[in-house]
Amino acid sequence: MSLSSGIIDVANADESLTAIELLGRKIYREGSDGSQNEITTTLGVTDDSVSATTFTCANCHGLKGEGKQEGGLNVPTISPQHLFTNTPAKKAYDESTLIRAITKGINAQDKPLSAAMPRYGFTDYQAQALVAYIKILGSSSDGDAGITASEVQLGTVLPLTSTQAATGKLLKATLDACIAESNRHGLIYGRKVTLTTLDSGGTKEEILASTKRLIIETKPFALISGYFPEVTTDIYQLLQNEKIPVIAPLSFIPNESSPPSPSFFYFLPSYADQSRALVDYWLAQMPKDNSTAKPKLTIVYSDGLTNLNVVAAIREQVQRNNLNAPTEIVLSQANSKQDVNQLIKLKTAKPDAVFFLGNTQELKDFNLLMPKSDHQPILLGLLAMLGANVIATPDLAASKMLLATPFNLYAPAMRQFAALLNQHSVSLQSPGLQRIACSAVNFVTEGLKRSGKRLSRDKFIHALGEIKNYSVDIVPPFQFEPNNRKGAKGAYILTVDMKTHNLSPPSAWVIPSDDSLLRDF
Repeated sequence: MSLSSGIIDVANADESLTAIELLGRKIYREGSDGSQNEITTTLGVTDDSVSATTFTCANCHGLKGEGKQEGGLNVPTISPQHLFTNTPAKKAYDESTLIRAITKGINAQDKPLSAAMPRYGFTDYQAQALVAYIKILGSSSDGDAGITASEVQLGTVLPLTSTQAATGKLLKATLDACIAESNRHGLIYGRKVTLTTLDSGGTKEEILASTKRLIIETKPFALISGYFPEVTTDIYQLLQNEKIPVIAPLSFIPNESSPPSPSFFYFLPSYADQSRALVDYWLAQMPKDNSTAKPKLTIVYSDGLTNLNVVAAIREQVQRNNLNAPTEIVLSQANSKQDVNQLIKLKTAKPDAVFFLGNTQELKDFNLLMPKSDHQPILLGLLAMLGANVIATPDLAASKMLLATPFNLYAPAMRQFAALLNQHSVSLQSPGLQRIACSAVNFVTEGLKRSGKRLSRDKFIHALGEIKNYSVDIVPPFQFEPNNRKGAKGAYILTVDMKTHNLSPPSAWVIPSDDSLLRDF
């Protein structure tokens, strides 16, 4: 007889559930089975029905049927043992009486349930599926995907074959190295951490398809440092619907729903927040004189730019600082007649700064069209968007460049990080993203330790949200809150002298202000 007989070593939890039990779990947790047959619910004495997604079973009774005290209302336990066992105080439910309780609000003793208990409208099969799941609710077979007694399986999607393949392979090697290092320091409640990586391709459609395949075929416990140029609505909804923890997605264009999904933990500051920080920094550097003229800004961006929310963020930050609305120039094709006409605006506006959104080649093309004059504005840009080569770009028609960057790569800890990777034969080529990916592994490890032996996604997400002042060396310590799943909000600012191309050390971390009317020039 095993000394650990009290611990049931089950395979992947989803493989232990039948198809009807899996369907019942979806109904219990989400109020929907994903079909066209909408599940509805009514409350109290009203006959008005709403979607059951608003009043899911799990919201009140808990993911394991544990119940809770909510104000003056006692939400009862609905574990199988509690429902299907006779006691001197109550009669046990059977399948038919339980369905009646859920749909009609009448308990096993033929008495009405509390008016606070919703009455659900199901098809017969939906009701049977829910009852089938309730019969195993909270049992050892009702665990989350990706967990066994000896393993926690993580998953990620990285570009391994597209034009970004070099970056994808580097990130895969980095994640593998950091997970190996984590496991080397000891198992977590007897479990090692493993990682499955799928090729995400290069397009939004390929990334979405790869993420779906990862969830269906691999069934990971959590997704870590997936490479998402943009967390599109389709990707966001897919991951949110699956209730899968998403740790440090590698994206500067997050999905900023309100309220945020509790299962997402963003490590990277968005392009929008970096831009807002850069606007504040630029204005803080402006000479303070007695002039009544307000600083003027022009925004230049391509009509193919997908993250137009960045332009909106810049507009809003300009307004917060009580400036006039910026002039906007939309570039269609380099050297086109339309662009030349657009640039007449620039000559007329004579802005103090030009905020350019695009890559280095687009900046070079734009620079050829810039009107030549003695008035040279400051060039504002995002280093992660432009690329590191922008610093050496010759003959830019600008007095200097101010570049927002998400990382302080001068941090002393980077030497130690490079040495760690070297032990696993991994070179430091994209230090910012590699450090974020490795920090995500450490963050997951800490969350697993805090979750305890009886691991679940719900406990894990809660544990991650309780971690305060999490250090990643190259960005300020993270502070996650229930209404904020963005750990870093702002940017460091680099100043480039256009005559010498010398680069200043990064500024202190700049947090964009949300206050209205900050300055009155």
